Amino acid sequence: MHSHRRHHQHHPAITTPTDHEPRPWFCRDKECPKFKVEKATDEYEQRVYEEASWVGFNTTGLKFELAMGRASASLARYFKGQNEDEEKMNITTPLATLMRLEEYGGYDIVNNFTIALVLPSAQQDKPPKPSLEGVILWWWCDWRGVIGVVV
Repeated sequence: MHSHRRHHQHHPAITTPTDHEPRPWFCRDKECPKFKVEKATDEYEQRVYEEASWVGFNTTGLKFELAMGRASASLARYFKGQNEDEEKMNITTPLATLMRLEEYGGYDIVNNFTIALVLPSAQQDKPPKPSLEGVILWWWCDWRGVIGVVV
């Protein structure tokens, strides 16, 4: 029995610089995930991202600035070929940050973050395995996020 894998020239949940459809301003010349805006205010957008493979870095017990620095460096190394396949990839955008909330009589952010990037369209179906500690792969299905508006 053979496993048949569809090869995509372009993964449908990823928008590329060569797409003919309108792209979000923050994508610039990079690949980025497709999403729909469910709600928009002057302060934030509530988005639903389409299913896609992502790579992230988990941190626990670090302040946000330190967590972001470590995650950014580790993700950059992963994209530059420090993975099991030694495969170099073009970096994507935007950098997504998941913050864990715990209830202490109200909701508080704890120092537990995952900082992530969507994988490029060419690696969506077969992402290179991470070889760096703390770097993980996962498939996000219809992920909802609240994004602060950058002015």
